[in-house]
Amino acid sequence: MRPDLLRVLLCPACREPFRLAVEERDGGEAARGRLGCGRCETAYPGNGSGPRVLPPVLVEEQERTARSLRWQWTRFSPLHDPALYTT
Repeated sequence: MRPDLLRVLLCPACREPFRLAVEERDGGEAARGRLGCGRCETAYPGNGSGPRVLPPVLVEEQERTARSLRWQWTRFSPLHDPALYTT
């Protein structure tokens, strides 16, 4: 996460600028940290690939969807027989 991106990133909930709390550095970039909003006090995780700026309700929905898909994958993948689709 590059610190210079802070001047263009805004909190999606209230449109205020973020503060960066660096937890781990890699050169001049934050390898891991959190973007925090001083106004609504919402925090967003970030890693080397960039911040994950989603409103909390969407993060919860994404996690619920991932759990559901994980259950389906572990339940139904043994039923799949690749020999049915190869010649």
